[in-house]
Amino acid sequence: MENKNTGNAPELRRGEKNVSSKIKKTFNEEAKNSLKKDTGEEAVSQNRAVFFWETPEYAHHEKSNKWYMVAGGILLFFVLIGIFTGSASMAIAFLLLGGVYYISHQKKPKHIHVIISELGINFGHRYYPYNIIDSFWVLYQPPHLTTLNLKLNKGAMRVISIELSKEISPGDLRDYLLTQVPEQEGKEEGFIDAISRKFKL
Repeated sequence: MENKNTGNAPELRRGEKNVSSKIKKTFNEEAKNSLKKDTGEEAVSQNRAVFFWETPEYAHHEKSNKWYMVAGGILLFFVLIGIFTGSASMAIAFLLLGGVYYISHQKKPKHIHVIISELGINFGHRYYPYNIIDSFWVLYQPPHLTTLNLKLNKGAMRVISIELSKEISPGDLRDYLLTQVPEQEGKEEGFIDAISRKFKL
């Protein structure tokens, strides 16, 4: 990806005035408190959004009836193996696994706001100041893979993956983030993530 960094923050695609009104509603109290602690009250009031978009809170793959038929056949196969080998626990485990997966994937993800500001990144109700982000990388293989990925130095989740909007230029986003945190160059999609995306898991 060609680096066209000019040293200045890119212009907001939706207009800075519009995004500023959005950011006032989206920055939750936890984010504000974190900003105040790290940078002071004045910095919070002067914080400016550089990029703003909406995205699903997690990746959701639409599945066809054929997909469910194949998945159901595979599940039934393992259940029958459990029954014929006398392993009732195996059969029950696969039935529960299939049931939990089906129920959990019937609910579509909510759309949440992503805000890249001068002091950190808001991803829905979660706020990540730049000082807890070790590095970032952008995976851009449209239309199937377009994500901003963050590696954190604290917290339970050390890697955060955020879907990009079609309105966001990955080149401009990368150029700006390079002024804030290091980039992990040559990073590729993980094996488990690739399998999940390939088979729509």
